[in-house]
Amino acid sequence: MVGASEWSELYSQIEAMVVDGRHDDCRRLFETMNRRRVPREWASRLAELSWRINEPLWSLQLLKRFVYPENRFASPGTPHEKVIYATALSSLGATDEAARILGQVDGSSEPEALFHRASGMMYAWNYAAATPLLRSFLRTPQLAPYRVLVGRVNLAAALIDQEEWDEAERELEMAIASCEQGGYRLLHGNCLELKGQIAVFQRRFVDADKLLKLAIEKLSEQKGFYSLYAEKWLTISRALCAKPGEEREAALGDLLQIQEKAFALQHWNTVRECDLFRAIVTGDSALFKKVVLGSSAPAYRTRARRLFNA
Repeated sequence: MVGASEWSELYSQIEAMVVDGRHDDCRRLFETMNRRRVPREWASRLAELSWRINEPLWSLQLLKRFVYPENRFASPGTPHEKVIYATALSSLGATDEAARILGQVDGSSEPEALFHRASGMMYAWNYAAATPLLRSFLRTPQLAPYRVLVGRVNLAAALIDQEEWDEAERELEMAIASCEQGGYRLLHGNCLELKGQIAVFQRRFVDADKLLKLAIEKLSEQKGFYSLYAEKWLTISRALCAKPGEEREAALGDLLQIQEKAFALQHWNTVRECDLFRAIVTGDSALFKKVVLGSSAPAYRTRARRLFNA
């Protein structure tokens, strides 16, 4: 029987690994536990960590018995349990059910609901709808400093999608200062990757190259999606500025390798993005149509048309 002190120690250990970007180490610890037997007081906290390392199914396993209790006399799901469960559902594409659950939670009493509602919007590429939710989240009194930092980085990502470059840069500069002070390597790498995105869209390819190389260095120990994002944008940047001929063909070949890596990780958004930027670089309208028809997210289709100038 695992006692409260052991669960507390395990949670602290996993949380530190998440913050540091050592997601594979986190997964190994999660795999040793019976996720359906975790005490309720720790289930939602561990479920949030599993979502943060891109394991939403584990979040559902941890929380389903509380959000949907089989015994009608059992205590109903708490706001925090519902928020994390709904976020995991959204990550798996069950956005309607996620929205229904999140609609039961009052954001003023459970501020994390605002953040996770925004996360669901961003997963569906609806960054415009996510932005006011993130602003409200950041205005929450007595928000923990690390949550402020995470909210700020997500707001910057939403602003980049809306081409609000200056405000996004300001948010990222503040976030980077906090990362340096707190030693948050993973978030620091995220910030550099986002700054690299801005440089790519502003066609400052030399700056983009420097920023994205730094991001990859920061994220080198994180073998999952975050390092993949930085590698993707570095490769896109080089493809966009490559000269026609052998240089461009080599850059497009590198982009195909990123796409294959994303396919192996089953990260379909990155697979789709690689196709989109291949279409942009080559002017391939047939590939562009495939990208648009293959996405169920209206906001993504609008973004794709804007970038392709269609």
